[in-house]
Amino acid sequence: MKNKFIKDLEKHLLLVKNEKDAREMRGYMKNKFDFIGVKVHVRAQLLKYLYPDHSEEIEENLIEIVYELFEKKEREYQYIALELLKKNIDQIYKIEHILLLKKLSELKPQWDTIDIFAKDILGKYLLKFPEMTETIVNLMNNSNYIWKIRTSLLFQIHYKEKTNGELLFKTIKKFKNHPDHFIQNAICWSLHEYSKYEPKLVNEFVKKNNISQMKKLCISCVESKKEEFH
Repeated sequence: MKNKFIKDLEKHLLLVKNEKDAREMRGYMKNKFDFIGVKVHVRAQLLKYLYPDHSEEIEENLIEIVYELFEKKEREYQYIALELLKKNIDQIYKIEHILLLKKLSELKPQWDTIDIFAKDILGKYLLKFPEMTETIVNLMNNSNYIWKIRTSLLFQIHYKEKTNGELLFKTIKKFKNHPDHFIQNAICWSLHEYSKYEPKLVNEFVKKNNISQMKKLCISCVESKKEEFH
């Protein structure tokens, strides 16, 4: 049964739908998903407006609501589901929720949701339970599934000086010749972020492992992160 929050959310999203933005957003995502045409700043304002009236319902039924939003056709619902998880992050930061996180990583995965999941949800979970990190990373890396591999490369993006460089470099070495653009892009992004805190280590690693040929892609990756469309 559809809960009140989702009904209210649907109604308000349709009130601010924008066909031009929907076409642009579909095109940006290579027509893999439908869009209502509600960009990130409008969604943020809408969620801020709706949340106080539905906070109790959301917090009591968070996982059910998240799954229901992921079942919807339009991509904005998945973005809002992830925002709800980020807003109520403590609810899912219990060690027994690792299976929940695994399932979330497999729901309609593409870079737009996987990147949020990796850095803002799984990354924070593994900071709280660092003893789980190596096991989870190994499981992801042995899956041969590009979105899990990308997650294993990006979950430390916000770790700054807490980054486990040894684990990051080990993962990069395993996939440095992977043919998929999204893996190569994630390698560049993770190295760029880590280099802000350990420039010498990163430079030595890049030279030693012949990753310098990726320079143009790395520059492109950094530039693309300056503006997020969704």
